Amino acid sequence: MAAGHALPQDPRSAALARAIVGEKLAGFTPTTVETTQTLVSELVANAVLHACSMLVLHIAVAEDRLQVGVEDLSFDYPLPQQPSPESDDGWGLVILDALATAWGWYRTPVGKQVWFELPVRS
Repeated sequence: MAAGHALPQDPRSAALARAIVGEKLAGFTPTTVETTQTLVSELVANAVLHACSMLVLHIAVAEDRLQVGVEDLSFDYPLPQQPSPESDDGWGLVILDALATAWGWYRTPVGKQVWFELPVRS
């Protein structure tokens, strides 16, 4: 199963992405769905804030893993930071690093895609 969903450059896109994940991962364990929704929210929010472009949410399920990516039109790569404990911002990639099995990014012809993987548990 693979899917791509266009999302607008809008703060509400994070909620839309969570809803899409919930629909596409119906039948998976609640933990898998919730973790995926959390990570998608972070990636979409980062893209809306920093890329200032339309987005495409990619969801692919293989035999043993789930891969999700958020593509945008910015060539600026994600730069992990260590936010201060009091900060409300800067935690997205920290959360991604803590919860995902693997994550990374790559350039596309028109920008970049940031992706993560989780083990499949249905």
